[in-house]
Amino acid sequence: MRVLAGVDEAGRGPLAGPVVAAAVIFAPGTRLDGIAGFKVLAHGRRAMLRDAILAQAVGTGIGIADHGEIDELNILQASILAMHRAIEALPISPEFLLVDGNRFHHPSLPYRTVVGEMPVFSIAAASILAKEHRDALMLLLDAQYPSYGFAKTRGIRRLNTSPRFERSDRHPCTGFHSGSANSRRNRQGCRMVAEHLDTGRDGEDAAEAFLASKGFVIIERNYRYGHGEIDIIARDGDYTVFVEVKSRSNNRFGAPEYSITPGSSVNCAGRRRYMYEHGFSELACRFDVVAVEFRNGSAACRHLVNAFTQM
Repeated sequence: MRVLAGVDEAGRGPLAGPVVAAAVIFAPGTRLDGIAGFKVLAHGRRAMLRDAILAQAVGTGIGIADHGEIDELNILQASILAMHRAIEALPISPEFLLVDGNRFHHPSLPYRTVVGEMPVFSIAAASILAKEHRDALMLLLDAQYPSYGFAKTRGIRRLNTSPRFERSDRHPCTGFHSGSANSRRNRQGCRMVAEHLDTGRDGEDAAEAFLASKGFVIIERNYRYGHGEIDIIARDGDYTVFVEVKSRSNNRFGAPEYSITPGSSVNCAGRRRYMYEHGFSELACRFDVVAVEFRNGSAACRHLVNAFTQM
């Protein structure tokens, strides 16, 4: 059977904060009671279902497009960009996508768009993960900007349904508020989404060179196992290091590591298969992330050691 991923987003309407997408892969026949689109679920119920989804899913991925990208692209293209990032973050490569909405596109993977979340189990699950992840980000913003009540509203104040959004000296618009959701032409947004698809490969090249300059011995690139892939495998002293590379084509839209979640960590099946094939001890391995930003034609790399144990 084909590996199917359900994809959905949260955050297309709010005036503040990012749009967050999630992708979810379940084993065939998996069912969870109570799964429905996040709009019909109370927060407490969503949180419980999120934990159940993470426990039962074969793989999950989170993708984020922040306020800068929303203004740069428009909200539709930013949502599609977040969806692409969520798909890329999956530890297993999907063979077919089921996507909420009717405007999604992908250059290489077959897909079907679906209007409405409830009829498709994996899409509904993705909507829950996206909403819960976005709410957690808005709680962090609330701690930084308590005057806006982000913990309560999650930034959801729509231009066409809410009172006038005041920008005053007392409560100026933060750097996390979006401007016009249509500040660029759609064709610019489509071009930037396409350019993003090449960034991952360039980022892996930069990460490999960066690790080598720090004394790492590169063992393998793009190690594939079943439908999954590990970006880089290297040796650092006595450690076998499994590396996930996160890249962005510029630094205007936030750090690449913002897209890292526990669900995007290197898949255990791939690690165990590699360790078994090469006779290495699992006690002497770790999981690192290299975040790559391209600035004026050059790559700036940041190395997060034991990244997933810190989350």
